[in-house]
Amino acid sequence: MRLLILSLMILMLPIEMSAEKDYSVFLIKGKIELRNGKNVSRLKEKQQLSENDTIAVKEGSCLVLRSVSEKRHTITIKTSFYGPIKRISDGKTSGVTKKSRSKEFMYYTFKRSASDFKKDGSYMSGMGTTLRDVIPSLSTNTMMEAPDSIRQDLSELLILK
Repeated sequence: MRLLILSLMILMLPIEMSAEKDYSVFLIKGKIELRNGKNVSRLKEKQQLSENDTIAVKEGSCLVLRSVSEKRHTITIKTSFYGPIKRISDGKTSGVTKKSRSKEFMYYTFKRSASDFKKDGSYMSGMGTTLRDVIPSLSTNTMMEAPDSIRQDLSELLILK
């Protein structure tokens, strides 16, 4: 009997470990917690989250989540919030912005993390970016030289404060 239970537990282990993560944490400003039952931990950059994970965003904090799936979008939370990510992913919660992103924007930002953008310091308390950081082939960091789709996505991300 014990052997049967043990073998079933071993078979179930890969299923739990391969649970698909829907979002990665891109930018954090302030104290934001991940709550799973009684366990509470602070969110970190590049951490993977699923839609069923419960987060607590304090007043004055800001969080930008980046989709990992083919849906290509970001979710920005600028107000206090407590609940599962599934509840905010519809974009109807006040203080939450869900924005579709271009394929180029997602490609370039997946190669980088918020710590890569800290050099500029132009927004979100030191988490800035220049166009040169995102598109290394550009000789200057003006918005005029970027393709329209990337320029629009970056200009919206740069105004986060």
